[in-house]
Amino acid sequence: MKNAAVQRTADLLGSDDRVSWYAIKESISLTEASETKLDHYSQSLSFPTTTYKYLKIRIDNKKKNPLKIIQIGIYQNKVHMARFDQLPNPVIIRKDSTNKTSYLKLKFDLNYQLDKLHFHITAPKYYDRTVSIFQGADGQKIFIKDTKITSGVKNELYFSARTNEIQLEIQNDDNSPLTINGIRAFQHSEFIISYLEKGDAYRLLFDDFSAKLPSYDLASFTQKNKIELPELTHSIVSKNSDFELRKVNTKPDYKLLMWIGLAIAGLVLLFLTFRMLNEINVKRSE
Repeated sequence: MKNAAVQRTADLLGSDDRVSWYAIKESISLTEASETKLDHYSQSLSFPTTTYKYLKIRIDNKKKNPLKIIQIGIYQNKVHMARFDQLPNPVIIRKDSTNKTSYLKLKFDLNYQLDKLHFHITAPKYYDRTVSIFQGADGQKIFIKDTKITSGVKNELYFSARTNEIQLEIQNDDNSPLTINGIRAFQHSEFIISYLEKGDAYRLLFDDFSAKLPSYDLASFTQKNKIELPELTHSIVSKNSDFELRKVNTKPDYKLLMWIGLAIAGLVLLFLTFRMLNEINVKRSE
């Protein structure tokens, strides 16, 4: 809208045939333009979800001059489903105890970032069980969360932990234990955003646990402008035996030896001074 510092209200109507109109929201107060260098501003109207084919905005000008509308459109929230990468299958150790609880221990070969577990349950047909999730660490278990697995929906547990061991406790109450034919583990897909120049060669080096997350200008552009980024994929990641980290020739540190030498020199001086004072005292006494 063109800038205007006036007070107006609007009604929002809906219709499926543009003949009969029905109220959606009434007496919407329009905001005034703020002081900026631009000669126009955006006026946003929020309203409940509707399935009307046509919408009408009716502005009450109170028998005064109308507002000038330059452009109108609808903003829709776009939801992107989370993407996951499957991890190597864990070794599952299970024990169905007499205290109406099933204990499952999932052991992985390495520490992985775990974000989702998917269960393949074949029996019974109907179930609704409480599950407690723990993270194994140095022979102990650290509580993560309580959740449920229910028949009729996806048997997936969502949480976040970086570990090589997950322990699950399923409360069976008076029901028979669940028949679980497999558990798959997943982690959120991770992406690297980079601007690549044409004609240049690029190399990815990782497995450096001391590396820190860099801070680049590019991050602010991708977040604010919401630009669409082309996606590159890769094949199986394997160790590059032809590449070796360059060994940095470090010079020996002589600081410790220097301080030891200074300490010895100080002790020698103290000893000589003490001996000299004793000799002077002896001569005076003679």
